[in-house]
Amino acid sequence: LKQINLGSYAAASPAVQGRFAYLGTLGDEIVALDLEAGEVAWRYRETDHRFLFYASAAALPGRIAVGGRDKFVRPTHPKTAHLLWNSAAGSKVDSSPVIASGWVYFGTTGGTLFGLDLSSGDERWRFDSGSPIIASPAIAANRLVIGAENGNLYCFGEQL
Repeated sequence: LKQINLGSYAAASPAVQGRFAYLGTLGDEIVALDLEAGEVAWRYRETDHRFLFYASAAALPGRIAVGGRDKFVRPTHPKTAHLLWNSAAGSKVDSSPVIASGWVYFGTTGGTLFGLDLSSGDERWRFDSGSPIIASPAIAANRLVIGAENGNLYCFGEQL
């Protein structure tokens, strides 16, 4: 049993990749944990403002993506914490992102479901549900599925 002090509460599950776990905290940070060493590998924090992370991280080799309450999604490099791009979502991002086929998908409290290019952060697709989306998207059988607070479950695509 290893115990690692985050220095703050965590409201979401970490994404695990190899020996590392990645998560956003209620202390305004994205944190990488070295599970074998039992210590924090790095911390990422914006210097100009404070905000919370309620969404779980998504991990892929070379990318960690986390949405924040400051209305941004931040992909960072998993080894260095280097911010790769910053994409404004217009509303709080409590929906945990999912990564598939070079895109990152997530919902916002403003009711928009986004599909961004994982390499550049450019918006490639969006759907406006008209109701907050705090649920996390799921992908299976070439379909993206997500629920919204209006009680609807949405299913998209033949190909993602």
